[in-house]
Amino acid sequence: MNRSSRYFIDTNVFIYNVGRDHPYREPCQRVITAVAAGSLDAVTSTEVIQEIAHRFRGVGQPVSGVAVAREAMVCMRTVLPVRRSDVADMLDLLENHPHLSARDALHIAVASRAGIEIIVTADRHFQDIPGVVAMHPLELAAQLSAETP
Repeated sequence: MNRSSRYFIDTNVFIYNVGRDHPYREPCQRVITAVAAGSLDAVTSTEVIQEIAHRFRGVGQPVSGVAVAREAMVCMRTVLPVRRSDVADMLDLLENHPHLSARDALHIAVASRAGIEIIVTADRHFQDIPGVVAMHPLELAAQLSAETP
């Protein structure tokens, strides 16, 4: 892992971190723990925080959604805002990459504005977007484990 790299943490990493037993749960916990400890330079966005709350509300767990969103805000030292220019860039991405969701396109736009190329995500939708490196939490967790004595 390149220590000078900065990472953008996608919504699903926070959700797997607190979710039921799943192969991604422990790796996501390792990533979030590293971020909270300050040993991994990572950011997220206001849209990710909103998406966490939205997702839990959609499955009938609004109280849990608020709790997980608050935990995400506490562990992240930087939560990037969404700007008008990000929305314009999102629309450009959607025109050029029809497989992307609007939310994923917005995450890319916000991360790009901040100069961040690496998006930590379990999604495959970030593949094949120029200037974006999608890193699976399994891969990042393995790198973090290799660095821990």
